Amino acid sequence: MKTFLTTMLLVELMTGCGQVTGTCSRGVNTPGLMASSRLVGSVYLVLLTLTPQDCVTSCLQQSRCASLNFKAGQCELNYDNSTTAPSGMVAASGWNHASAFYMPSRLAGICGPRPCGVNDTCRDKGGSYECEQDELCFTSSTLYLGTLNITKTGRTCQRWDTDIPHKRSHFARGLSRGDPALVDESNYCRMDNHTMPWCYTVDPSERWEECSVPFC
Repeated sequence: MKTFLTTMLLVELMTGCGQVTGTCSRGVNTPGLMASSRLVGSVYLVLLTLTPQDCVTSCLQQSRCASLNFKAGQCELNYDNSTTAPSGMVAASGWNHASAFYMPSRLAGICGPRPCGVNDTCRDKGGSYECEQDELCFTSSTLYLGTLNITKTGRTCQRWDTDIPHKRSHFARGLSRGDPALVDESNYCRMDNHTMPWCYTVDPSERWEECSVPFC
């Protein structure tokens, strides 16, 4: 039942039907929406969000987001979609895949038209917008401070402010255990004590892995 309700919420968002944005009748075979499906191999950002609308809005705010995967509070943003990377589509119970091409831009407000560059995130400033540049590469002298939070094998990164599931011995940006600033590091790949961006993973069987961040 929860899976069905999640799917219908996404249908409502992408079609303007139902209780979220209006009233009409539409089945789950909505253009751009694939129920019980997930695109793998193209995820560049994982977000924890309670609603499909927050996931859709996050995708629309980033010009490089071509699609999303959503499942009960988990939101994955992809740089490909089912058309550009059909081999990455897999059957996945509980997941829904949605193409950004069919998402109504009004859900992102002033950022809806995607006014920022492909490497930027649009932030609504209440009547105006601001383009925040995302760092997509690193150098030998510059720390990576971007928002990639997926390892090179596709594992989600563990947050830097928790020891679950792995106890930390190193910390992002040289911070120390208990430093409030670790909250801002979220679960992004970082370079502390390593030549490549890396992170602890949420997989109990894999303590840490490097991330696929290109060298500038």
